[in-house]
Amino acid sequence: MKMGLVEHIEANAELSKSMLGSEPQGEDFAKKMVELVNQRKKFFAEERAKAKRNKPMTQSQLKTYMMNYLKNQGSWKLNQLRKLSFEEVKEEFDKLIKQIDSFAPISFEATKDSLKRFGEELQTKTSKRLKEDKDDEAKVMHNKEDYKEKGKKSNS
Repeated sequence: MKMGLVEHIEANAELSKSMLGSEPQGEDFAKKMVELVNQRKKFFAEERAKAKRNKPMTQSQLKTYMMNYLKNQGSWKLNQLRKLSFEEVKEEFDKLIKQIDSFAPISFEATKDSLKRFGEELQTKTSKRLKEDKDDEAKVMHNKEDYKEKGKKSNS
């Protein structure tokens, strides 16, 4: 004879105290039981979702994943990859992964020597743009002075 959750809790006083707090009566008991049932539903739904996510890919899913990776990262076309068997795709995928894992980026020190300009050399005291800006300001000031002088000449 299998007992339901409600009957089990009603039969065992210690269990009801631990799950529902103090011994609820009437409406409190019903509300607490609804909360408890909802918690259990959520817990088991999360467990099912977690089990589904942790399930390994099937062979066809794995082949599709590897083919897309090779297409995007390697120099393969999808039509070329479709002609290959699972084992051949896996071999090519493993080669590419090994190549990517063994990649060692060029260290910063090595690139530092090869640069023409580095650090403070880029920040010079005078630059062509700065000179042009000063020349433009001088021309604007000169034009304003000419305009004022022309205005004075025409007024007199």
